[in-house]
Amino acid sequence: MKVCIDAGHGGSASGAVNGNALEKENTLLIAKEVKAAFEKRGVAVVMTRTEDVYLTMDQRCQIERASGAACCISLHMDSAGPTASGMTAWLHSKAPERYTVWAKGVLAALKAVGYTSNRAQEVNRGYRGNTTADYAWNAGTKSPSMLLELGFISNAKNLSEFEKNHAAYAEAIAKATCEWLGVEEPEADGGDRENRRLLGIIDSLKELLKELEAFAAEKSEGGTAHDGV
Repeated sequence: MKVCIDAGHGGSASGAVNGNALEKENTLLIAKEVKAAFEKRGVAVVMTRTEDVYLTMDQRCQIERASGAACCISLHMDSAGPTASGMTAWLHSKAPERYTVWAKGVLAALKAVGYTSNRAQEVNRGYRGNTTADYAWNAGTKSPSMLLELGFISNAKNLSEFEKNHAAYAEAIAKATCEWLGVEEPEADGGDRENRRLLGIIDSLKELLKELEAFAAEKSEGGTAHDGV
C-alpha cells in the first residue's frame, strides 16, 4: 500500500502569509508528520517535495501518477478575511460518493482534534465558485485525490490551533485515510507489549519464589534425614 502526499507551494511560491507564518512552511511541516503517521501504519509514502523547493503543478501530478499510490492528498492552508475559519476538503467535480466518505472521515477525525470553523460546507467538489471546474491537483492526478485546506492562516485562532495541533492533525489524516483504505491500525506499541511480557515474567517469578520459600520452610520442619534408601 502506498499514498502520495503533496506539501502545497514551496520555494518562490510562499502561498498564504500571516506575519511570520508561511503556508509553504506549514504544509511541509505537517506533510512530513503525515508521512511518519502513515509509515507507522505500514503504508509507504511518496512525497512531492521534502524541502523548500518550487514545483509546478504538472511536476507534482507527474510524481503522483508515477507513484502507483492508492490515494493522494495535497495539503494547504486557506486565506481570506480575519473572521473566516475552518477546514475544507476539495474533491474532483466528478468524484464518486466513496471519495466523499473519505473526505468526511478525514474532517471528522480532524474535528475530533479540534478546530474553529464557520464554514457552512466542509466537503466540496470542483473549484471554489465553479463546481464543474477542478483544482489542478484533483484534475491531474491518477488516484483518488483530495485537496485539504487545514484552516485559515489569516485567522488567528486557526493559525494558533495549527501551531499547537499539527502533529495530532497529521495522525488524524493518516488514521482516517487508512480506515478508508482498509488498512488495520497497528497493535499496541511493541515497547508496551514487551513491558507487559516482562511484568508477566516477574509475577511468575514472584509466585515461584513464594513456593520455594514455603517448600524450604516445610523441609526445615520435616523429620529425620536418612542416608540412602
